[in-house]
Formats: sequence, structure tokens, C-alpha cells
Amino acid sequence: MLAKKIGLDVGTYSLKVCADFRDAIDEIPCTAAVDTLSGSLLGYGDAVRSMRGRAPYSYQMKSFIRSGAVNDFGLAVRVLGDVFDRMLGQRVLRPAVVACVGVGATELEKKMLLDVLHEAGAARAFLVSSAVASSIGYYGPSARPEGRAVLDVGAGAADFAVVTMNGVAARKAVPAAGIEMTKALTAYLSEERGVVLGEEETERLKRALACVYPREPELAFVAGGKKANGEAVSFELTSTEVSKALRGCFDRIGRLIISVLEETPPELVGDVRKNGILLTGGCAVIPGLEAFLTRSVGVSVTCPRQPAYCAIRGVKRLLPGFKAPQAERTLYEA
Repeated sequence: MLAKKIGLDVGTYSLKVCADFRDAIDEIPCTAAVDTLSGSLLGYGDAVRSMRGRAPYSYQMKSFIRSGAVNDFGLAVRVLGDVFDRMLGQRVLRPAVVACVGVGATELEKKMLLDVLHEAGAARAFLVSSAVASSIGYYGPSARPEGRAVLDVGAGAADFAVVTMNGVAARKAVPAAGIEMTKALTAYLSEERGVVLGEEETERLKRALACVYPREPELAFVAGGKKANGEAVSFELTSTEVSKALRGCFDRIGRLIISVLEETPPELVGDVRKNGILLTGGCAVIPGLEAFLTRSVGVSVTCPRQPAYCAIRGVKRLLPGFKAPQAERTLYEA
């Protein structure tokens, strides 16, 4: 009986899971509910996400993964152990697991994730850079010495990397993606409108109205706000205001690309100018971001269909050929 292989994309707000024995890719929100008295796991993922901000005192809402890193070791082990059990059933052999991590992950964060995977039931665990995984997911594996650039604008940091021969040649990350955009919108509403909103409501407004360039004003009605004195308030917010609030984040992403290319060997820069930049992550779909970055850095930027799934598709393409530990030095470079 052969051991099964499972792939993970460890994101900021969600965990994407695939396997070599099925076609489906699952997305699991990185939120769990824990009983405050017994410490027992009450649920996780979609089953509890809607409880955030609405749960009773007996429920403690926790994120076991935060900004692409393990936030609660014990809780992450319990959740991933349950995920593996549900996928594999009553199998005797433990699975091999390949997980992709952001280009800005520290050695300590990588080691902690590997420890969690082993404790959760993995017989062997390997890491791959999300940039390498995204490149493979879009272009396919390539051992050729040719530069391909990947910009991941997800929920955590904005990660930019130049990939060649299934490895990373240059990389850097800055806090300018989803979480920072939500913070920027929160600050704008506080300063310009004198209004305080909950994280969930601010996130909803960002998703609905975020754009790079001002466009035909789109409106969202906000009913759950309050002023600094606690007075409840309702108001309308336009896409033009949200664009203004997020402009600093977009500018930082543009500067990130330029700074990495300045440190990249000229041969690879030439390849990037020829091949363009692959734009991935959940925030890649913000209207106007492709065009803005293309103009800012002078290199064509392409956003594929379902950009948030590029990395996990790359991991899934790697699983069938995963046979030996030496793969960690080639396709599995983190």
C-alpha cells in the first residue's frame, strides 16, 4: 500500500488543501473555536468563521495560522490532524505532505510549520516557496535557466520573487497586501469620517469597493459603524474614497518590484522584461492593479484566472512526481 501525498498552501486567512488521489482543492478558513473552560476544539473553518465577533463568552475564537505562519502550535496540530484524518480515513500509512510558504517566511517559521505537519500526522514534510509553486502552477515546471517573476498580493505581505530553474534567485516582501489595506481603510474612516468599524465590516467594504483608479462611483451602505463617543452611525462609502485610502499600499507594491529587480542579475531582469510578471493572490483581482503595476515598473503584469489558486495548483502538479528527499533541493526550495 503506497502512502498518499497531500499538498498545502498556507495562507494568511485560509488554508488550501489538495491531494494526489483526488481532483478537488479545499479551502479552509484559518479560524477555530475553542471552549474557554475545557480547551476542547469546538470547530474550525467555514463552520465557525461567521461566529467571529458574535460568539458567546464560552467560545474563544482563534486563528491557528496568521500572516502565513503558525500562530498557535497546539491548535494548528489539532486542526491539521483532523484535516488529514478526514481526507485519508482509516489508513495505516501516514501521508507525505508538501506545503508552500511565502518568500518572507523566516527559518523559525519554516521549522515551526514542519514541526506542526509532523505532529499532525505527516510521515515526511517538505516546504516549497510560494513563488516557485505559483510559477509551476501557471507555467509548469522548468529546469531551464530562465527568469520568471511572481508577485503575490494576498492577505498578508506582498511578496515578489524572481524564479529560475525551479528556485528563487531574488525575493523580498513588504506589508502592503490585504491586512495592510484593511488597516489603511480603517485609518481613513477614522480620520476622514470619524467612524470606527469592526474588522469584518471593514474587510467587506474593501472587497466590495477596492480599486486602483477612481471610477464611476460605486456605493456601499454601512449600518454598523459608531463614532468615537460610542454613538451609532450609518453612512454611504464610495469606491473613490476606498481608492484614495489604499493608494499608499499600491505605491509600496510598485516600489517593491523595482527594488527587487535592482538587486537581480541583469540576465534575469532581461528575462523578466520579456516574460512579464505573474500577479497572484486574493488581492490580485482588485480592478486596475494589473494596469497600475505595468505602468509603474515598465514590465507587463498578467493576472491569471483564479490568481489565489496558482500556488496550490503548482503544489498539486508536484505531488505525483514526489518520490525522494533530494527533491527538496530542486522543486522543493523554500
